[in-house]
Amino acid sequence: MKRRQFIHLAGLASAGALWPGTNESTVTGLPDPAKTFPGQAIKAKDIAAYLRSIVPVTEPSVDRIIIGDPEIEVRSIGTAWLPDWDTCRRAVRDGVNLLVVHEPTFYTHWDLDEKSGDFYAARPAGKEAYLRAIEAVKKWI
Repeated sequence: MKRRQFIHLAGLASAGALWPGTNESTVTGLPDPAKTFPGQAIKAKDIAAYLRSIVPVTEPSVDRIIIGDPEIEVRSIGTAWLPDWDTCRRAVRDGVNLLVVHEPTFYTHWDLDEKSGDFYAARPAGKEAYLRAIEAVKKWI
């Protein structure tokens, strides 16, 4: 799915336009969301499953819900390259409750499940600073 198509679908979901009988597929070439989610609220886990269905993903994968409630009803979706604090604060300010991002939320490729030797080889002060930063972001979220 191209980014423009995803933004279109996300806009429909956040605008509440996914009602039975709606058929945007003729315009966008995308599946009809009303048939995918007939008369129901779309949850974060539904969006995650849809995005993961587009291209086969090998497991384990970093393409997943990193933090937050997968059962939350999506009101508004935002996309960003980097989920830095400023981006996240703006999203909250603008009513976005699902943020789809490219870069890691918690600074390392595997986010909260870091597997990189770099972290384990870091000096104790660096590890402590990293863990404090993660806890601050988690608490804020």
